[in-house]
Amino acid sequence: MLSVVVADDELTIRRGIIELTDWENQGCAIVAEFSNGQEVLDFLQTNLVDIVITDIRMPRLDGLSLSKEIQQKHPEIAVIILTAYSDFNYAKKAIHYGVSDFIIKNNFIEELPNVLKHIVDKSQNKTGTVFPKRIIELQLRSLLTSEKNLEDLVELNSFYQKYFYRVCFCELIINHQSDSFHEEMRDKFFNLFHIACEGMNIANIEEPEDCIMVLSTPDKLKILDRNMSKICKSFINLCSNLMPAMIKVGISSCFDSLTDIQKACAESKITLENLIAESNECSLYEKEAILPGNSVNIHEYKEKICHHLISEGTKDAESEFLKLQGQMKIARQPLAQSKMQILEILSYIMGSVNNRYKGINVNSLEVGLFMDVSKTQTLFSLFQAGLKTLVEIGNLIHQQRKNQNGTINRVTDYIYINYMRKIHLNEISRDLGISGGYLSRLYKRETGQNLTDMINIMKIDKAKILLEDKKEYKIYEIAEMVGIPDAGYFSKVFKKYNNETPLEFRNHNKKTK
Repeated sequence: MLSVVVADDELTIRRGIIELTDWENQGCAIVAEFSNGQEVLDFLQTNLVDIVITDIRMPRLDGLSLSKEIQQKHPEIAVIILTAYSDFNYAKKAIHYGVSDFIIKNNFIEELPNVLKHIVDKSQNKTGTVFPKRIIELQLRSLLTSEKNLEDLVELNSFYQKYFYRVCFCELIINHQSDSFHEEMRDKFFNLFHIACEGMNIANIEEPEDCIMVLSTPDKLKILDRNMSKICKSFINLCSNLMPAMIKVGISSCFDSLTDIQKACAESKITLENLIAESNECSLYEKEAILPGNSVNIHEYKEKICHHLISEGTKDAESEFLKLQGQMKIARQPLAQSKMQILEILSYIMGSVNNRYKGINVNSLEVGLFMDVSKTQTLFSLFQAGLKTLVEIGNLIHQQRKNQNGTINRVTDYIYINYMRKIHLNEISRDLGISGGYLSRLYKRETGQNLTDMINIMKIDKAKILLEDKKEYKIYEIAEMVGIPDAGYFSKVFKKYNNETPLEFRNHNKKTK
């Protein structure tokens, strides 16, 4: 029995079609009825349907648009258009969308049985060598999104008893942020995979995960089992030439029973997780190659990466981060463990940066980091997400240092302009709008000198120039001119920073000339 859905916003027409047609005699059964095309599309997401009978004029999504969507997403479904005489020429455009036939509403009692018979006969005449793609997709989605007990799998296995399969989990690494571009790449990705696996049955699940199930009948088993590496190479070549995105695909062993579907999924995910090359990569499960290894001790890396980032810049931190990537590749620890370690490292760095630079709040990056890390499916993309955050932290540090250097320059300029006065730290901080304590610590950290010393050194430098002047100013006059009116204190300060008194400096300078 073929399953049928009827869609028409006019209840009387819809009920008439359903109640006045001998569905059982036609080899069909009504499974649902709707008043608009959008409801039909929603229903098709989780239900098997063979025939859709739809009015051409409906709210939300009309019959023509519905036909287009079905042709793109569910091409195995036969679509019958209901139309009035006035709409017939318009409806004929739907032929581009794979519509099976058209029925004038007023004549549906006479015309519908003949159209249904044609569709049913065509369905029964199929050889059966090609497995219904829609069934595969629905069953695979069910297996991926819910718990299935052994009895359920044994029952489903009767559908697949002549088929062998591999499960492939995929990751598209796309830097472009546009959602439409991402969707375009996903569609192209699946299309290219179908081309590479020509002659076999492909079912792809885009949600909840990018997953593909490749099936072959016994006569095609050799291709699926022994030639899959050639298919991988062909697929990667297609992607390299036609897609501006990085592709990672992990492929399971070959299985012949759905009771092994979870094992196949696990193999595929493990293979995908361990792909790390900076290029398109499609790899088959290798039991010996992916046995769990030793855990990586991240303590040493955590300290080094943080030190490099704060003291030496992003480049050295990135280099150390990539060394860690190599160690994790060798260890082949579970991806979930690697994710936790990367989050631990970056959280430690964020805390250190927050303590070191009070003007930076790197915690604002945490939300984006957690989202990026959670989406990753391979070790390669995990480290790409980590590097992205590392660079963002480095940029914030660079900007903070730039701002701090600007502050230091402003302080130096202030002292230069006002050296002839008695300068207090509170006066500088007030005039520059900066906390006195913060300004003092910042100046010491960035220049290695206390701010008070810097003020005195600049005054003494100016005093030296005056002491060498031909006018031969009195010592007390020079003291007043550099903002230290007490001549005795001026002489002590001068000797502290110059190892001689002002007078000794003047006499020594005369002798050398």
